[in-house]
Amino acid sequence: MHTLLSAPGTRARALARLVLFGAVFVSVAACGGSDDVGNAKISQIDTGMTKDSVFSILGEGPLVAVDAFEQPQIERGFRRQQYLVNGETFSVIWYRELPGSLNDAIADTISTPILLQGDTVIAAGWKAYNKKSMELNLPNPSRDAERLDSISASQSRPQP
Repeated sequence: MHTLLSAPGTRARALARLVLFGAVFVSVAACGGSDDVGNAKISQIDTGMTKDSVFSILGEGPLVAVDAFEQPQIERGFRRQQYLVNGETFSVIWYRELPGSLNDAIADTISTPILLQGDTVIAAGWKAYNKKSMELNLPNPSRDAERLDSISASQSRPQP
């Protein structure tokens, strides 16, 4: 007597569906709430925190200055960029976990921004940084890359 599951090929299809469902479930669960590099640490950072509190969460970063020129661009092992906007100082601490250098491009696959106004956090993570950087007209590697790509594309089109 044959049951539905004993028909030729049915078991294999049922097993394949189960494996596929399991893989999809694990992938979705692993994504969590954010794709930010270092999300476990970044999610602990709140607006209004001091820079010292941020570094107590982040710990020491993997970057090391190779010469005196790089020294002001690295703070506690992380890339730091500073901007002056309407008399206010803004700093971006680029959190990363992997060793590298200042020559590495800033990308969302290796870095996560923490934006400070003075010594106070005003944004942490890409989503918050994208919004604040647009409001303040600060450089944004993801937005600027798209903009440069569109400029390049528009300049390479044949003129009518």
